Amino acid sequence: MELHTSGVTVESERRLECLVVTGDIERTLAAEGVDDGLVLARTGHTSAALTTNEAEEHLLQDMLEAYTDLVPPGAWYFHDQLHIDTDTQRNAYAHILASFVRRPVLVPLIDGELQFGGYEDVLFIELDGPRQRTIDVTVLH
Repeated sequence: MELHTSGVTVESERRLECLVVTGDIERTLAAEGVDDGLVLARTGHTSAALTTNEAEEHLLQDMLEAYTDLVPPGAWYFHDQLHIDTDTQRNAYAHILASFVRRPVLVPLIDGELQFGGYEDVLFIELDGPRQRTIDVTVLH
């Protein structure tokens, strides 16, 4: 068994945004030359998340609206006091949401193809952008 890890860089343009990163991960796997194995995608950022779901534009918007309804960005949070004191962007809501959504994505790779459901894609959920972020892609083969 071998283990290969590489990084994918993503850039968000908005504070809250869902980015479809399936193609980025597939290109990384193709560059590694691995055809079969288990692929683990994760982000170490505590105010962003990865998940899988359907990448339909309206669904992605619904998800972002549901997140802000669940944990409103403008509400008062203890964590934000540090940001108020240092005049930086308040982001407690992003950390809270990331803990709800975050999970590593684990997908089998067979004959060079990620094994997803019919409408499934890997989504990077930016909760505190705009920022440049990294997704770690590890292949066990």
